Amino acid sequence: MITAMKGTLLQSLGRPHPWLVILLFAGPLVALFAGLAAAPIFAALALLVIWGGWPGKPWRNVPANLALLFGAASLWSLVSCLWTVTPVGEALRHWAAFSALTGLGLLAVGGASCLDIAHRRVIRKSLTAGILLAAAALILEANTNYALTRYFYALARGVEPSTMLDSIVSRGVVLLLLLSWPATLAIFRRYGARAAILQVAVLLLGVVGNGKHAIVLAQLAGIAAFLFTLWAPKFTLRALQITAAAMILTMPLIGQVLPTVPELSQANLFNSARHRVVIWHFTIEHITQHFWRGWGMDASREIPGAGDITDITIVQPNGSSEIVHYTHLPLHPHNGPLQTWLELGGAGALLLAAIVWSVIGNIRQAAIDPVERATRAAAVMGALIVGAISFGLWQSWWLATLWLTAILLVAVTAPDDTGSGKTP
Repeated sequence: MITAMKGTLLQSLGRPHPWLVILLFAGPLVALFAGLAAAPIFAALALLVIWGGWPGKPWRNVPANLALLFGAASLWSLVSCLWTVTPVGEALRHWAAFSALTGLGLLAVGGASCLDIAHRRVIRKSLTAGILLAAAALILEANTNYALTRYFYALARGVEPSTMLDSIVSRGVVLLLLLSWPATLAIFRRYGARAAILQVAVLLLGVVGNGKHAIVLAQLAGIAAFLFTLWAPKFTLRALQITAAAMILTMPLIGQVLPTVPELSQANLFNSARHRVVIWHFTIEHITQHFWRGWGMDASREIPGAGDITDITIVQPNGSSEIVHYTHLPLHPHNGPLQTWLELGGAGALLLAAIVWSVIGNIRQAAIDPVERATRAAAVMGALIVGAISFGLWQSWWLATLWLTAILLVAVTAPDDTGSGKTP
């Protein structure tokens, strides 16, 4: 009996699993209304991709430069737990989650490069349908005052949402933004350029309709990166490499060009943007206190003074005014590079810059066609923009979203005849 079970298991190894269809079709819609679901969706998909690519020995296709750099980042994050100002147990929990997601993501990227044509076809079709379904739901939300969000929230908790409705779906919208790029490539492969352009336009319409200014910026920047990479790939990717690394390494200097806190009373900014300026000034001030080693893993929420409040009198165009209260640092800086500087210091920032440099360098050197190269560049640009203005660096759903995007970009890439060609 054991021999028969073993034989059945080996026969199924490398075949497309039915759960691939379910995860890729329903996953984007589920994540839209429950963004935290991105982490378990990623874990399940990664395991299925590793399983599917196992005959091709996925560990051999893991990008060596990224494995080395992520390993160094994990080690430095662990060392920083020695001096973190947050409870050590919390710091170690975030370090363990980061390390586990990273290791699984790297192996799954290697597995995706080993997938055969049958797997790739299943992934392309399911991902395309799933993204279009979620985009349609997003457009519906924009035109019904979040009717679906209200329904699912009440169904899950038995009460009406007490927070801003658009904030509930913000994580899911980011996931849709990034996964739209592998979906766009899949649609282009099957239906041509016009259908791919239509898919991008539909998702952008849904994002604009829901008032996601940061995500609209990220999507537009991604489209620009796609077009420029298609037109001048070597120049664009080299420029993106240099700009991204420079942005990370010089991010603490952003305070020199931001309005000062007193100037915010007259600044014509969204309220969320005004709060970010307060957060970033506070963060930069504390970066200088531990410039090279940082305050330690996950220290942002426990930085001295983080819970203090600054009151700003906002003058309206009609001459009226109101006092608005801004917390100095609620949970995290809403800026990945600044959080890296604050918690892991200059050493951590160097590692982050090296990781981003290597990711873009791998895109430059990959043996893929121009459209695939441009699509990967677009996804990286979108991730950089979102990472620089939103969300916490160690949030599992955010890390999972990044790895999901990387895995699927490799998985939808056209393989050679055997389906086992390497894709760095």
